[in-house]
Amino acid sequence: MLRRKCNRRAALCLIRLRTSIQCSIEDFRMEKKCFHKLSDILLTGLLTYLSHGEDYEDMVLSGNTRERFLKEIIPPENGIPSHDTFNRVFSSLEADLLRQCLKNYGRDLLGLLSEKQICIDGKKLRGISP
Repeated sequence: MLRRKCNRRAALCLIRLRTSIQCSIEDFRMEKKCFHKLSDILLTGLLTYLSHGEDYEDMVLSGNTRERFLKEIIPPENGIPSHDTFNRVFSSLEADLLRQCLKNYGRDLLGLLSEKQICIDGKKLRGISP
């Protein structure tokens, strides 16, 4: 039950991040040659980075490993992009745009969390703290 709640929360956070990427970063690629959405490529790349992936092959491996989970959030229309696609997109992307998008997303996320108490020491569970 707890794992399902965590997965649901993670999915909601990732959906928010995907929306933030779609609103902040304009797709610079030629529309007719694109098989994958820019936001899906960037989100898969970010998830790989957060799970200690190091290169574009890791992005493909990570996407294939998490494909079932990703289908719930970002149903990839044409499967997981190839390492060449990840390479082209991340090489052409302006780093400042992505940095600003992630900074704004983090700020929004912290704003949501500031209203909630996060118990990390176990006092709440043991009934020591109100």
